[in-house]
Amino acid sequence: MNPRILLLESNTTGTGLLFFKRSLALGLEPVLISDDPSRYPFLRNYVSLKICDRSVRGVLDALDRYNLDAGDQLIAGVWSSSDQGIELAARVAHELGCSHADPAAIALCRDKYAARHRLSAVGLSNIAYALVRDAEAAASFAASVGGPVVVKPRSSTGSIGVKLCATPIEAANHTEALFGDIGDSGQQGVLVEKFVSGPEYSVEIFDAVSIGVTRKLLGPPPAFVEVGHDFPSPGPRSVLAAIVEHAERAIAAAGHLRGPAHVEVRLAAEGPIVIEINPRLAGGLIPELVRRATGIDLITTSIQFACGMPYELCSSHVSAASIRFLCRSTPAAVHRLEGLPDARLAAGIVDAGILDRGLGRAGPITDFRDRLAYVIAEAIAPDEAGSIADHALTLLHGVSTPHSMEADNA
Repeated sequence: MNPRILLLESNTTGTGLLFFKRSLALGLEPVLISDDPSRYPFLRNYVSLKICDRSVRGVLDALDRYNLDAGDQLIAGVWSSSDQGIELAARVAHELGCSHADPAAIALCRDKYAARHRLSAVGLSNIAYALVRDAEAAASFAASVGGPVVVKPRSSTGSIGVKLCATPIEAANHTEALFGDIGDSGQQGVLVEKFVSGPEYSVEIFDAVSIGVTRKLLGPPPAFVEVGHDFPSPGPRSVLAAIVEHAERAIAAAGHLRGPAHVEVRLAAEGPIVIEINPRLAGGLIPELVRRATGIDLITTSIQFACGMPYELCSSHVSAASIRFLCRSTPAAVHRLEGLPDARLAAGIVDAGILDRGLGRAGPITDFRDRLAYVIAEAIAPDEAGSIADHALTLLHGVSTPHSMEADNA
């Protein structure tokens, strides 16, 4: 009987399913642990276990109830590809005696205010910031900064709730909206930071050491939707080296020294500035770009780490990979995609797909859930891979069907 790996919740942008497939390839039986397994229809063919609440006790009670940690199929590891599950997975792994990263370090990184405070304390951040608990405080801080600010939930992922606010009134209005939309913001507070201008990158890290730098492409403000990634990032070696050094110092300051991390950095006029520390693998299929460009499989490595298996992070080749995401061009909902077969056949394209959760959404483009489809390209050089992906994206088109037309055709 194969040993099991417990996977708490799941990433929904593609790597979630890959964790299950790669677990099987390693001779493990993956088991989904979730308070609502129906959220993940793409995992319906795998064993799942429903828990009553997301807590260590809730998971352990469920294991006892279903007798999952018994007999020959012992639990080899506990992991999560979801930002919402990584801390809990580490705490459950600790209870079961499995390999894990430091839960306290994970918690600090996921708390955007605590992470900013730590970076400021060690001299790695000079961004003006404040934790506010009402709209008036947000407006007051924005006025004191004298420029645009970014208002964001204290803990979130996928750019959900993150907005660039040009004026104190905008900062106040968005803060008030967050208090209404996100249940625990009133207790946690909302983080307001001075906006850092400059191109954005991320450093993909494992065991506190950089694997490489990703160039990140963002959609139009005031949102921060990631619409593309290039790995490895093009650019002068000295600049990329400075970004890597800054990110590695930040991850060390946070104490997240084991397992994967995804550190987002802006290259400001005065140098690199960490925007966020994510104590997990990157989303947006960046791990697949890394695998295609270098041969380093960060998903498999994460599973091996969680299960106490040996692993190595050695590049087998050097090339480049890029991903581009299609978003709605208007606030109207998109109900179907056209052009996917042509995009898949385009020279240099190695993968393309539809992201179903984006279909039917309407309104302003605000976060990762508004992405409709993707294309992935491979090439020798980053700029070439990016150009191939850009071209393939033009072959995709969203089709909006007004409700009146649907009714007429019913």
